[in-house]
Amino acid sequence: MPGVDFWVQWRLYVSMADLRAQLPLATTTIGIDIDETATLTTGPNWASFTLTRRADGARIGIGRGQTMGDGSELVLSPGPARTEADLIDLNRAAVVLYTRLVEKGAIDPPSPLERPRPPQPAGM
Repeated sequence: MPGVDFWVQWRLYVSMADLRAQLPLATTTIGIDIDETATLTTGPNWASFTLTRRADGARIGIGRGQTMGDGSELVLSPGPARTEADLIDLNRAAVVLYTRLVEKGAIDPPSPLERPRPPQPAGM
């Protein structure tokens, strides 16, 4: 789980295009928005994301996605404030996001479960 000095790093079986489509949908039910942030490095193979708590607009986390081989990689880390409430919400977002990615076949579930094949496109 993400913490003050810890982040999560996942290798995914989906393209950056699918990752971009799935992230904004993943955590809306728990009041956390994941939005892409344009930077100098933004492109088809690279993206930066901000995780924002909708209730107060607090930036609770940041993310980075990039193409890795025939899939992608997602890294999540804490936002600038790193308050206890922010870290709790970031952990909630990570659990929900991980669950959604497993459901879509984008990442391997914990053993002994098996991921759905083939990976499902966003919106399914």
